[in-house]
Amino acid sequence: MGKKVTVVGAGFYGSTTAQRLAEYDVFDTVVITDIVEGKPAGLALDLNQSRAVEGFETKVVGVTTGPNGEGYEAIEGSDVVVITAGLPRKP
Repeated sequence: MGKKVTVVGAGFYGSTTAQRLAEYDVFDTVVITDIVEGKPAGLALDLNQSRAVEGFETKVVGVTTGPNGEGYEAIEGSDVVVITAGLPRKP
């Protein structure tokens, strides 16, 4: 089993963190999670499609999580978990 990192939160900071972790090719898998339906999957798709151009092998997986723990099974076995999620600022 390869090394795995999870980034909780697919906002600006989380998506950039996931991108950098993938580009460094230190982990075999980067998992991005978020409560916004479809957002982490879309980011993962974009990052995976850039692998050939950017020259990294890390697989990126995006998972939507729910308030009752849905989706968090995807982070099982993570060696590192980075939490970037928080409440968006309001004016």
